[in-house]
Amino acid sequence: MPLTRITNKLTVKTSESVALVLDASESALDHWPEIATAATNLIDILPAGVIQGLWFLGNPKKYPAADFHTKSSEWFAENKNRISLIAPVMETLTAPDQTKIVVLGNGPIFDLADWWLSYAENFILINFGTPLAERLARRELSTVAVSDLTQQVSDPVTRIEIYSGALAPIWWDNPAYEVGYDGTQFSLRAEQAASFEVTITWLGPTTQSIDAIVTRASGKKQTLRLDPVENFSQPAPEEWTPLTEAEVDLFNNVIQHQSFFLPSLWHET
Repeated sequence: MPLTRITNKLTVKTSESVALVLDASESALDHWPEIATAATNLIDILPAGVIQGLWFLGNPKKYPAADFHTKSSEWFAENKNRISLIAPVMETLTAPDQTKIVVLGNGPIFDLADWWLSYAENFILINFGTPLAERLARRELSTVAVSDLTQQVSDPVTRIEIYSGALAPIWWDNPAYEVGYDGTQFSLRAEQAASFEVTITWLGPTTQSIDAIVTRASGKKQTLRLDPVENFSQPAPEEWTPLTEAEVDLFNNVIQHQSFFLPSLWHET
């Protein structure tokens, strides 16, 4: 069976995307300094680029989270006493099913039940005395340490496993990955890496799709399909020594399971 060379690329966000939603309604006024402090701490600690934006309950307007330090008083005045509704925010989010929706507030969100069935696993609710979702079977957080909250919000990737069946990895560009073989299939695995992105060239008798198993700090697992890379040209190393014609013939015979001659042993194999 002829062998095929294919190349795939894995792109994965180290931390999940976050939408930060603040409560400036009447029930939250007395707690605004605490809410603002918690929001500031999250913005400072979460990895750059994780927060896709900042919103206020009852307002579809997206604010740049990076400006919250200098604009918090202005934005609070703009949103003071707005009704506690999540719909205006949800309707403007990009891919809410792939976003951690972190709500910092005090008192019930009146339409939360309308969105709960579809996005219960995406919401992280933090109240400052009065529950945000009294009638929903969900434990809310309150007065949590910023470090604990950061872990729950960003839920970083800790491990990736790529299983390739009969395809053998012959080149990849991220040294954090190590190759493995369990007797039936090849794999590449990386743990606690600064970056998990990788481009891989495989060699084998098939052109199957390849999936990666992504494990996050919370234990949550997801499966991501690697994207095919067309017309990939593998970068040459700094020092490249081409095979001789005899070595090319030997290599082709080996991979095609044909007999070959080992000069050092002076016999045919």
